[in-house]
Formats: sequence, structure tokens, C-alpha cells
Amino acid sequence: MNLEQRAKRAPEWWGDTSSDIPLFTRAKLVRNLKGYNFPLKASDDELEEVREIIAYAIERNEKLQGFTIFKGEELTPEDRKFLWERFLISKTFIDSPKGKLVAISPDEDISIVVNDRDHLVIQSFANGLNIREAYNKANEIAKILGLEYTYSEEWGHLTSSPLEVGTGLRVAITLHLPALVLLRQYNFTVETLTPQGFIFHNLWGTGTTGYIFVVTNALTWAFREEIITPFEYLANALIKQENKAREVMNTHLADILEDKVTRSWGLLKYARLLSEEETWTYISGIRMGISMGLIFSAKELPRFTNLLLITRHSHLEKRTGRKLQQHIAEKERAALVRSFINGMEASS
Repeated sequence: MNLEQRAKRAPEWWGDTSSDIPLFTRAKLVRNLKGYNFPLKASDDELEEVREIIAYAIERNEKLQGFTIFKGEELTPEDRKFLWERFLISKTFIDSPKGKLVAISPDEDISIVVNDRDHLVIQSFANGLNIREAYNKANEIAKILGLEYTYSEEWGHLTSSPLEVGTGLRVAITLHLPALVLLRQYNFTVETLTPQGFIFHNLWGTGTTGYIFVVTNALTWAFREEIITPFEYLANALIKQENKAREVMNTHLADILEDKVTRSWGLLKYARLLSEEETWTYISGIRMGISMGLIFSAKELPRFTNLLLITRHSHLEKRTGRKLQQHIAEKERAALVRSFINGMEASS
């Protein structure tokens, strides 16, 4: 599947079909090859040698035959931005592609990035709160590549960042928490959990735009279970807090809640220009309304979740086949959303 075809739909792991609160889980394993300088210290020849070694390990492995491999230099800036929007590569890959490589599974549930800050970053995605599924897939890839990694009996896996030494494992859960934000409970939640070793940030950048947040572990210096088990507890606790906040809104602030949902629907249906931030915020209102039984049936939830991703700027450029200035992108985004809504209404 080429990048233009990928732009028309979100991957299968993007969103939980049964609830709007958990979106997806990501497990990231960081590894470096024994006997080679880390990428920030490596020469161009070393980077190329590492890239060839890992590319060969991928290509010769029967379990990885369906992976698509892209060398950084072969991707246009627009291609790199598109892959970044789909969480498959990092921001540094966009800005500095030389010597890098990304291998992507057919379902986009695994990406293998070579020569970013470390020789090897394996990302595995799973929908909802399937934390162990995501970890197991990433760990399996690290094993079947058959490579020898830099490892210390005292410190564990060695990485370019001291914060990732040890397991080299970072887990991230992505949650939709609009009620906590609207009731002004989100900041208190963050302040309570941050000292416990968790980092919170907005999926789309800064602030509370779209009400979708990523929670990840601050340190990787622990046993696997000491990282995964607290995340499972944390995720369920946050979901309970969000559901409780929604109950409060439904009981005491029903008019505000209903206005939030119906206003979001009206703006999406009739707007002629939509920024990314507006689109995320309005879709957030619809997704919350669906889960609470205030608008549409539950079967529509994945469709709106899909819209969150395919309306991003680089996705629109891939769909239209041309570079888009901001004003034109906002026009194309609004048209795509209206087309989606009209199609949904016609089929209902």
C-alpha cells in the first residue's frame, strides 16, 4: 500500500471501538548494536553500515517479509511529515533523514526506526488499553532480528539517553479526557500522578486542544512488570475518573453537556473552513456524546475517530496530491468532513 492509499484511512490500532476514552497504546523498545558508536557520535560510514545490517536483518526474516522499508533520503519532506502524523517516525527523522531508515508493517502496528537518537527504535501499537499486546509484539521483533545489542550486567540496555537505560522500554497510553478538562480536574490529576513517575502531554502538542492526552513512564530503570502493571492500574483509574466527571456533567450540567455535543455537530456539518485544532475539538465533543448515548449510535464512533487522523494537514496533501497553504487546507478539511457527514446521514 502506497502512502497516498494510507492517507485515506487510519490504521486498525487507531481507536477503541467500544469506548471513546482509550484511544491506543504504544510500546517503544530502544536498542543499540554492540561495537558501534551511538548515532550522535557515529561517522557517516558507521551509520550506513548499521543501517545496512538492520535492513538485511529485516529483509531476511520470513516473519517480516511484508514490511515496507524506506530510507530517509528517499522520502520527500512531505512523506516524512505524513509518517510523523501517523506516529511512525520522530520529529528528528523529519528534520534530519540522512542515514536513517524506517520499516513499517502492513497494518502499521509496528515501525522499526534506524539511526535516530539510537540505532534501533521498535514501536508497537495496539488499540485501546492492550498494553501487554503492544509490548509483546515489540519484544518479539527485538528478538527475531537476531542482532547483538549493547548491554551491561549492571545497567541493562545502554541508550543515548540516561532516562531510557535499563529495559529501554517506554509505554504510552493515549486517553480522551474531555470531562476532566471541562470540570477543571485535569491539572489536579496531572499534579497528583506526576510525582509517581508518569509524564503527561497533549497528543497534538501543548495545552488541552482536542482533550486527548498521552501518559508515559518517566524512567525505564525497572523490571518489565514494574513498568507495565502500574500503567494498567493508572489507565483504569483515569478512565474511572473521566466517567465520574461525565456523570457529574450529565446530572448537574446537562444543558452545558448537550450544548457542547450539538454545537460540535453543527459546526462540523456546516463549517466551510476548519483548522486542525477546531476539528479535533469538535470531533471530541461528538465522540463523547456518542459514548454517553446523547447523539448517534455506537457504530459511528470508529468513523469519527478515523476523522481525527485523516483530516491532518499532510494527510490532506496526500489525498489531494498537492501542497496546501493553510487557508486551502482548512477549506479541504471542512469539505472532507462535510462529505463524511453527508455520507453518514444518507446511509442511516
